[in-house]
Amino acid sequence: MVDGSISPGGPSGQPPLGGDIDKEIVEYNKLEKQLQLVVAQIYQFEAQKIEMQKALELIEQSKEPVYKSVGGVLVKVERDKALADLKKSLELLDIKLKKLKEQEESLQNKFNRLAKQLEERMSHGGLPPTSA
Repeated sequence: MVDGSISPGGPSGQPPLGGDIDKEIVEYNKLEKQLQLVVAQIYQFEAQKIEMQKALELIEQSKEPVYKSVGGVLVKVERDKALADLKKSLELLDIKLKKLKEQEESLQNKFNRLAKQLEERMSHGGLPPTSA
């Protein structure tokens, strides 16, 4: 995504564009920031998912004892319990990722609609487009 921040008219030396368009510009910038945060969360969760999947594979393939980090201390845990906990965590992470991707899609659609609307209004001197 490209940083397409737009500044509303007024104190920056530009003449005000009008109340409605200034509000739309503020909303545009707000949506852009929300979208960036959601995308960052998705990347973070996807990285966690990859780590968990690798850990799951290692536990399934290994016959060695399994340890879990608890408050900076490694504690030996039963293999079956470790596998069950890891699978449960992966399921929860998948649910979170699904919700975040739905949120990303919704925000992206709103962002694109508003960007198009702003582009049309700005090309008409800040006035709403007329329907002919």
